[in-house]
Amino acid sequence: RIWIYDFVDAVKNTLPSIIIGADDGHGTWYTSGLPVLEKYGFSSYLAYIHDSALAGGSSMTVAQWQDAISRGHHAVIHGCKSGVASLRDYFTTYTGYPTPYAAIRADIEYNRDGMVAHGLDPDGRGRKCYVLPQGNHQPSGGAGDNTILSALTDARVTTTRLAAVGNGFSA
Repeated sequence: RIWIYDFVDAVKNTLPSIIIGADDGHGTWYTSGLPVLEKYGFSSYLAYIHDSALAGGSSMTVAQWQDAISRGHHAVIHGCKSGVASLRDYFTTYTGYPTPYAAIRADIEYNRDGMVAHGLDPDGRGRKCYVLPQGNHQPSGGAGDNTILSALTDARVTTTRLAAVGNGFSA
């Protein structure tokens, strides 16, 4: 499945772009998706979840991530930590942190720092892009979304994907 998203920079719509992405870094994107894109001269962004890369299984392994990056693809921060489906989950439980904001920021930084530590962001651009799990974030959506936006901003993440799906199709 290939999704095409409107890309949003600092919460302002930019000129239309086509971004080919692989959500969650599934192993099938590595084995089946990348060869098709490369055949036609396209690269893609791969949404990095640190815990999934470490665990492997149905996800891309760290070695596969490194190979994909060396072949011209790009990693961006995704998340969340294992057991958390969305940054919004931290409003329900933020055990171990003083506030939901602190838990959200720690999650963002955990995934970013893991990506960087494995050499998956050689040009430094991917660490500035956080692809929201489930696209659950609209800056005008109230206090919760403002907390998420503050955590992203304070973690120096300047670009996020909002829930603005332009088209999707199975290939």
